[in-house]
Amino acid sequence: MDDKELMSDEEFSTMATEGGFAEIIGDLRARLLIAPTTVSGNLGVSDAAGGVLSWQNTTGHDCLVELAMNITTATGAATVNAGVAATSVSANNLMTALSTAATGCFTSAKDPGACGKTNQLCAKGSFVTISMATGTMAPLAGRYVISITYLN
Repeated sequence: MDDKELMSDEEFSTMATEGGFAEIIGDLRARLLIAPTTVSGNLGVSDAAGGVLSWQNTTGHDCLVELAMNITTATGAATVNAGVAATSVSANNLMTALSTAATGCFTSAKDPGACGKTNQLCAKGSFVTISMATGTMAPLAGRYVISITYLN
């Protein structure tokens, strides 16, 4: 994306009424690429790799991702790893050995563990996964939010 300054809302409205659709489409694309977005859903309970979460980046763009989990039903003595990888495998570059024995909101920024990072590059086609590390995921319940910032 180039460093073009975005139109004001007033300029945008004027352009729309004067038929400058090419400029409008270009400006909309630029606005979408700089605006962070999110993906959210329910946590899974499978003990398989990517069984708690497996989201593929099908946006067509490389992006920076951060992860949040709100655990509403704890598992007992269990842990999960969360991360980004080329396939839907267990990865721990966002969160490492996060205990799911307690309810609460956990984030890659606040709770990265030994190998985790606040955020990671998620290339187009790559996956964000949450996988069982120890224990069992049943009866885990809650939601996840992946915060996405587009890089190109």
